[in-house]
Amino acid sequence: AFQGKKAEEKHDQASDPSKAPSERVDEIKYFIQDVIIILFIFSDLFLMLNKNKKMDAIKAGIEKAKETVQGKKAEEEARKASDPTVKPSERVDAAVEYGKAKMKEAEHACKAECHKDKHVCH
Repeated sequence: AFQGKKAEEKHDQASDPSKAPSERVDEIKYFIQDVIIILFIFSDLFLMLNKNKKMDAIKAGIEKAKETVQGKKAEEEARKASDPTVKPSERVDAAVEYGKAKMKEAEHACKAECHKDKHVCH
């Protein structure tokens, strides 16, 4: 719970438009690091549990966390792609990265839904 709250605070700081872009990039890095720690925690729980039903629930949670990370990444890339102060070449790169992140977000959402369905059905 602590790590999740910490990640949420970092995301809020990274989204603060009053901060300098370099500070916001640093906050995004810290946010991603916190989310990775959360994913490792979920992965450890996943390895400790033996029952399929519990494993499906944990798998769904892991995929939801990954979906959230990709969604936040997509939001940041969308902001960069639409920022007129950014070089056009960087905006094009950001638009491509936005598309990749949205695709990965949808993929993780689909996997989470599949694991959730397995959990509910068993």
